[in-house]
Amino acid sequence: MRINRPFRVFALAVLLLGLSLEKADAQQKLTLDQCIEIALENNLDIQKARNNVIGAEAREQQSKYNFLPNLNAAIDYSTNYGVFFDNTTFSLEDITTSTSSPRLSAELNVFNGMKNHRLLKKRRLEKESAEENVQSNADNTRRSVLGLYLQVLTDRENIRIAEDRLNLLTGQMERAQKRADAGVSNLEEFYNLKSQIASENLNRVRQENALKRDKLSLLQLLQLDVNGDYEFEGVESVNGEIEAGVSSFSMIYEKAINYSPELKIAEYNHQAAKQDIKIAEADLLPSISLFGSASSRYSSNYTDGDDESVPYFNQLQDFFSQSIGATLRIPIFNRMSTKTNIQGAKVIRSNAFLDLQQSKIDLTNNLQRSYTDVIAAQETYQAAKENLVALEESFKYSKARYENGDVDFYTYMESLNNKNRAEIDLMISRYTFILQKKVLNIYAGE
Repeated sequence: MRINRPFRVFALAVLLLGLSLEKADAQQKLTLDQCIEIALENNLDIQKARNNVIGAEAREQQSKYNFLPNLNAAIDYSTNYGVFFDNTTFSLEDITTSTSSPRLSAELNVFNGMKNHRLLKKRRLEKESAEENVQSNADNTRRSVLGLYLQVLTDRENIRIAEDRLNLLTGQMERAQKRADAGVSNLEEFYNLKSQIASENLNRVRQENALKRDKLSLLQLLQLDVNGDYEFEGVESVNGEIEAGVSSFSMIYEKAINYSPELKIAEYNHQAAKQDIKIAEADLLPSISLFGSASSRYSSNYTDGDDESVPYFNQLQDFFSQSIGATLRIPIFNRMSTKTNIQGAKVIRSNAFLDLQQSKIDLTNNLQRSYTDVIAAQETYQAAKENLVALEESFKYSKARYENGDVDFYTYMESLNNKNRAEIDLMISRYTFILQKKVLNIYAGE
């Protein structure tokens, strides 16, 4: 049977729609690097910081234009009624008169206490500070993503361990029930296991809720649809990297000092505050400016020898005049406003210096904490790995004895708990190392 063209088009559209919906409903997997890229792209603080750079560049450009002369043109046209003095005919008139005074003026600042130079330097420092603020926001975003991403992985590992415990205990409970049914043992062991399974199931639910909460926080940070189906991939094994360790603190600290955007922002702000003092002090000095102008005038009362009104543009040519000159302004007394401005600028500089010192302290403290956490995680990892090997062997032995009836339920559970705690310790130390090592790399600009 031949299918007509409209039907084929309709069928193709339905097929494509179904494929697109299937793709839309499919789970989307995200790696750590992809999450960082998404966060950097969507973060509003970074976008605002970039806008601030644009504003700082505009202000810097304007400070360059301040060295240019200003040029103004003006023209007016008015009608006068009643008695007035006509400065074109130099006479007192009592008739309706039209007048006009076009003019062009320019002024160039020659010296103003180096205020323009100081302002330009300040604007450049502000622009550099704004650029570093973009990097600072980006680094903060990276650290936030790292913390939440690795927390999600930790939650997932906790759930895996909880499920392993449930599977193990469920198998033990089924065997205990079979032995009780066969009359080999009583039901006490069965009910103990059943009670423990209920407790473990509650723990798993709590771990699943923690995972949901942390995934929600991560998706909100990434500004992705919280109702979307996202899965976060694990981090590649770094066992060799953990055993290799990290660079010395002094080496990392030196890199961090040279890279730190926060430290550069504080330094730029401190230098800009110094320029504010010099800008305020410039008002104590004389200023020199050059000026020039060209002007003319028109009056309807102006006539020629035949008492005919002279045309507008002819009058402009007749009365055209030019002037040039210089102005020296010497500040004598301005109600102490300059002194007050200088004092205020010095206070701002002092606070900026304190901010700089605080930035150095914060950077040192953060590095010391992060470095200590890395070393501690490395040492804990090595100890936890050895401990887990030993406790796994102990648990196998305890499990075999429990199944043979040589040890009681509580001894068996203590052995299982010890093994699981060792697994958790190993997992936490591993992820802590990954997180803090990456944080150290961010501080060092790597």
